[in-house]
Amino acid sequence: MGGWKDAEVRRELEASLRLVKPKVLKARLMATLQVDVRVELKRLTVPVLYLRASRDRLLRSDVEKDFAMPEDRVWRVDMEAPHFVFQAVASQAAEAIRSFLRDRRIWNG
Repeated sequence: MGGWKDAEVRRELEASLRLVKPKVLKARLMATLQVDVRVELKRLTVPVLYLRASRDRLLRSDVEKDFAMPEDRVWRVDMEAPHFVFQAVASQAAEAIRSFLRDRRIWNG
């Protein structure tokens, strides 16, 4: 997370990660590297929200090209944050999700 978020959130994240065995974390990482749902994404007919972390050092900045979906179905919100968007800027991420749902009349909240 670099210099993002307060010390308490970083401690909580580190504590959570310590609860998971290293071999489990490695297996999860390897599993994500083997997943390829680009074909399935093309078939989606529902709107998609992409919270793009502008300071992400794990994913390429052009990863959304992999979506290969019409632009009117992908709503991208750029967030000044590292890869851990929900941990670093939780309130902003939640507001982006609320706006996405409200604007598409999926939720009234």
